Amino acid sequence: MLFLYPNLPAILSNMLMMKGKNQKKINIKMWYVRYFLILMSSTFLIGLFFFSSSEGMMLFNKGNILAYNLNVLNSNQPIPFSHRKHNDVGLSCLDCHQMLGSGETAGFPSIDFCVACHQESNKKQSTLSIKLKTYKKEDKTIPWVRVYKLPDYIFMSHKKHVEPGVTCKICHGPVSKRDILKKEVSTSMKFCMECHQSRGASIECNLCHELNQ
Repeated sequence: MLFLYPNLPAILSNMLMMKGKNQKKINIKMWYVRYFLILMSSTFLIGLFFFSSSEGMMLFNKGNILAYNLNVLNSNQPIPFSHRKHNDVGLSCLDCHQMLGSGETAGFPSIDFCVACHQESNKKQSTLSIKLKTYKKEDKTIPWVRVYKLPDYIFMSHKKHVEPGVTCKICHGPVSKRDILKKEVSTSMKFCMECHQSRGASIECNLCHELNQ
């Protein structure tokens, strides 16, 4: 209270020192001060009780969910997708980004893979489900916007990184904790060479570059 109104003690002191014909005015002002203090104290106690209750926390969480939805919808991806929410239900990186064929690259999940989980009723469909069904009906692939993209003259094998135990977050950041992805890890040659050196991996040029081109 004093933090919000640092001059309040001085005001009260001056009011108490006033006498005579201003006494009635003083009493009126003191009534307002008491009313204000009671109102602020009551508001604080009610707020404390509200947020300590399950109903209060439920409404608070709904507010967080609304903020999350607004943030995700404002991303530049074609579908509001949260890696954090999918990680929370038990999906790992390789569940959705499978390394097909030789395992050089990590792919994207097919629409059928996504729809298999998002089987919501017609009465209650999320923005994600509606867009998924639209892409599936039109037989189109989801035009995901890549966050990490290496130059064409660089080749990197996901398989050769995953097999020795290099986790996805080393190169992509803490994706499992993100609602919206952004580039958090450098893709510069300096970063890659420092990582290789720290792990005792080769830093020969032909490991990542086609020298005969």
